[in-house]
Amino acid sequence: MKKYFEFSCGDLITSNVVKPCTKLWLERVLGSSKTKECVEKYRATGDDAFKKQLPFFCPQAAFPRGERKEAQAVSSGLFAIDIDDHDGRLGFDPQHTWETHIKPYLKENLGDVLMVYRTAGGRGMRVVAVRPVGMSIQSCQEKLFQRISQGQLPEELLDTKCHDMARAFFLSSDEDVFYLDYDRLFLEDAQMNPECPEVTVEPAMTTEIAVATPAPEDETEEEKNPFISDDGSSYKDIPYGEIIQEICTYVLNIRGMIPEKGSRNNKLFQLCIMLSHITRDVNHMISQLPNWGLPQKEVEQTANSAWKRHLAEKFPVQLLQILDKLSGHANTITPPILPRVLPKAIKVLLKCYPKYMHETLAVTMLGQLATLASGVRFYLNGKEEHALTFQTLLVAPQASGKSKMSHLYNRIMAPINKQDEVNRELMRKWKEENEATSQNKDKKVSPHLPYRNISPKCSYAQFLTLMIDAKGKSLSMDVPELDSMGGTTWTLSSETYRLAFDREKGGQETKSANSTSALVPIFLNLCMSGTPVCVFKKHFSNVENGTVSRILFTTLPDRYAMPNEPLKERTPEEEAYLDNVFEGLQHLGDNLPKEELWIDSSGIQTEINKWLKEVLDRQLRTGDQAIETFKKRDAIMGARAMATAMMLEGGKLTKAAVNYGLFIANTALYYHLRFYGDKQRQAEQEGQELMHGGVVSSRLRENPVFDSLPEVFSSKQYMEALQERGLKGTGYRVDLNGLKQKGWIVQTERSMFRKVHLG
Repeated sequence: MKKYFEFSCGDLITSNVVKPCTKLWLERVLGSSKTKECVEKYRATGDDAFKKQLPFFCPQAAFPRGERKEAQAVSSGLFAIDIDDHDGRLGFDPQHTWETHIKPYLKENLGDVLMVYRTAGGRGMRVVAVRPVGMSIQSCQEKLFQRISQGQLPEELLDTKCHDMARAFFLSSDEDVFYLDYDRLFLEDAQMNPECPEVTVEPAMTTEIAVATPAPEDETEEEKNPFISDDGSSYKDIPYGEIIQEICTYVLNIRGMIPEKGSRNNKLFQLCIMLSHITRDVNHMISQLPNWGLPQKEVEQTANSAWKRHLAEKFPVQLLQILDKLSGHANTITPPILPRVLPKAIKVLLKCYPKYMHETLAVTMLGQLATLASGVRFYLNGKEEHALTFQTLLVAPQASGKSKMSHLYNRIMAPINKQDEVNRELMRKWKEENEATSQNKDKKVSPHLPYRNISPKCSYAQFLTLMIDAKGKSLSMDVPELDSMGGTTWTLSSETYRLAFDREKGGQETKSANSTSALVPIFLNLCMSGTPVCVFKKHFSNVENGTVSRILFTTLPDRYAMPNEPLKERTPEEEAYLDNVFEGLQHLGDNLPKEELWIDSSGIQTEINKWLKEVLDRQLRTGDQAIETFKKRDAIMGARAMATAMMLEGGKLTKAAVNYGLFIANTALYYHLRFYGDKQRQAEQEGQELMHGGVVSSRLRENPVFDSLPEVFSSKQYMEALQERGLKGTGYRVDLNGLKQKGWIVQTERSMFRKVHLG
């Protein structure tokens, strides 16, 4: 029997001393008359002195050294949410919430939630649940609250400040416990205590976070890795549990609690290869591993095989990036989660597809929805005109389910496809009639009927002709495999992406009566997909030509060795609803000048400005110059998506519309930094050295701000000091790197530096 969850508890909150939480301790505390008395007095008087006498536990972490400090926390594999109506103004009733929200949720998701109880104050409740591998505590809290509340509980009830691992939660009496699964919460007690019956738990319902064991006794001090803690629980003060979660999420693409069956051994081997570079020996590595339901013998064999192989390999770059991130030397942007509150049309569209694809398809559908609503226009940043145009790109290996993207594409484009067929038939009849007429005077003038869903194989001249015939309406193109397009077609040129995103004119002036070329504004939505090799090595390898920043990237989760999930059917009522929505989008702007519908974008501007401020704070906190490059166009994508969602919401900027727009903006920024962040940072560094080389050298020689800085300062303080003296702040990173190389400063933590006093 393995230990699945280890977390700490304490008897007095005023002391930081904690101990491992056991079943016997929790039973004694909950049933204690002293606990009950403190709860009653606290509820009667509201005096915090009574609350501070209550015992507490830390379900989100264990503290092997017995001291409740964030730096010493080791992830427990659990998380907790605090739902509380502190002042009573929201009328929250824990008993009613348990009966109507949480209890029904437990029936469908047995195994996720382990404990539910009323808080000591009586106006709130806490829920302890299993934390999926790879998800942050904050993301877990938000997602569980959304699933429990189903939009019926005010969001203000969720305490958003409880995501630190060292967070302590006061306990209450057993009368306030709605639900407690002792067997799942304390599996180790089934082994230690004879009176506790053996419990068999399905591996798929558990998350194992193994705590490392100390080094062997016969290991000398010289043989120890100086970066591994004395108790073996961390590497460079980073808990192994956190490192494992990052590897599972960003290297192995494991989004659930454990890998899918059929891929567990392979994933475990890859995890072992990574861990083998930061552990002292193979036995130490085995002590860090989750077993994911595999027999212990198989785990040991896999670890030994990986250990032999790693000796001949270089330190993995991905592992280095993860360690930098966890130690605070890199940005901490996490993959965005699709909000629960979304426009109804988007929910109905996604309904028939597997859930693991929802976040991806919510991105790729944007171009088709924008094509339907192509008459919409709005302003950003004053008088900056915008239309709804997107260029989405799904990066995924072969046979990974990209075809479902085309299935969704055709469903949304159905009304346009239908009109295209009518136009093609009319154009065919016109051509046949003219060919049958010998006299030029009897020939009819072309009706110039457009086809708006075009093939990626059409010529550039034909594209321009269709663009003219569309009269300001968007064209759409589905490119299901970039690999099949070659490298010379106009549809894959950087100029096409730039013109389409910026809504500029393409082509050239007509030079002859037979020419079909012309200057015409480009309104083109692209829905593309391709393999990683094709995308990153053939078509989008250059980060400096402005192409990648105009592309909205997305990916699919790894489904190695997993069977395909069949598509579900929408009801006839849902299909009719979609047809009605699409019909309304098509006619936006009809009977208006130039068939353009200009919408009030003040609300969109406000929301995007808030998002940009949050991103700027993150940029200053991390010192990541790549954010500066990508955030502007990512904000534009978010604003356009918000406007698109507004049209789905009847022209109103609802919470659903805002959620969708911010999801798109966060998705764009996340994948830009993930795929091109390092290249962009390198390019920024080289550019600054070329543009400001003389200035930087002069700064380092003359030290115009160095002496005025405090002993310990941040990169933001240095940049502001430059600006106060009339110098450009854009080269601050080059300055700081130069100062570090000269030995004048040392970096103490993320974006923080300390002066070095030279004798």
